[in-house]
Amino acid sequence: MTFTCVLAITSLLATVLLLPVDVALVSSTTSSKLGRRKDWATQDEVDKITSSLTVVYYLLYSLDALLCLLGISLLYFWYDEYDEIATETGQQTTGQRLWGALKYTMLFLPIVIILFLAGLFIPVSRKMSDGMDPDYFNKLLTENHWERTLTFAVGALMTIGICLYVLYTSAGLALFPISLIKTAPPTSNPCLRASTAVQLETNRERQRQLESHCGG
Repeated sequence: MTFTCVLAITSLLATVLLLPVDVALVSSTTSSKLGRRKDWATQDEVDKITSSLTVVYYLLYSLDALLCLLGISLLYFWYDEYDEIATETGQQTTGQRLWGALKYTMLFLPIVIILFLAGLFIPVSRKMSDGMDPDYFNKLLTENHWERTLTFAVGALMTIGICLYVLYTSAGLALFPISLIKTAPPTSNPCLRASTAVQLETNRERQRQLESHCGG
């Protein structure tokens, strides 16, 4: 679990830091004084840099999507399904635990499929006033639309996440003072008051022993 968390955080940080790296690599091909390409920055070299960055972009975004939608959820349910007593008595096996984790993880698959199908079939920059283009599905099968599909899926998940975050945060901030007012003070708990009195008496007895031992 620790390894997965470290991998997920590293992948997300690498994705965030990839944009300034992209800008720095592209800027290194031009001269800041003359405003034109350097002698070594031929079209082939620029194409190699662009292709390499494109591959890294696809790898990182695919890894982020795989970890967020499948990897982290699978491990979360894997550890959530663990029952120490059932495991010690032999009532829970590794296969049962794995099936329980997969059962809850598979709930994410319909969401992913719906998002990718929506991003694949919904025309983005196409005017639909005259109805569906007859050649749309033909072009859909022949052209590469994975970039648009991935962008739509990530954008939809980010929008839903931001909406939930805003609603949860605003409700939490609004209810926090009310929860503080309704919460009873800690001193009203009889068990806590009794334990505090016992601890205080123990500390005072220890203080008297130290004073008698180190008198003067």
